[in-house]
Amino acid sequence: MPAPITESNRPLILLVDDDPVVRLTLARALTDRGYEVRTAADGEGAITILNGLKTLPAIAITDLEMAGVNGEDLARVLVRRYPQLPVIFMTAYLAIYRTAYLPGPILEKPFRADQLCDLIRSVLTAASGLRPQDGPAPATAERPLARK
Repeated sequence: MPAPITESNRPLILLVDDDPVVRLTLARALTDRGYEVRTAADGEGAITILNGLKTLPAIAITDLEMAGVNGEDLARVLVRRYPQLPVIFMTAYLAIYRTAYLPGPILEKPFRADQLCDLIRSVLTAASGLRPQDGPAPATAERPLARK
């Protein structure tokens, strides 16, 4: 059985998406599942947030298609500055991205909250070396969250 998430051990997620509806919906879903979430509208905002944090988030989740500093550009910065930070990418345009140059898995939009939470647990487990049952509590099934 997964260990319960308490206020003192809530994993921090950096969530980056230019669509405010997607950002808010995902942030609420993740918060409801016990994560602490910081959001940014683009890669530049994400870098600003990271520079202001005392400790790195447990994981970053970023859209690939954004104006300005997009998900690919953000990935390059993260790999260079924060190589230990796991990243999940999301996009509605999966066919145009080659996973070989992205330092993390890609989740195709639209997806459900339980799909994202399963992937978060999997990535965090791999990054920490923990057994899968040591991760956050399981997610419940939901309607699609991200669409763009």
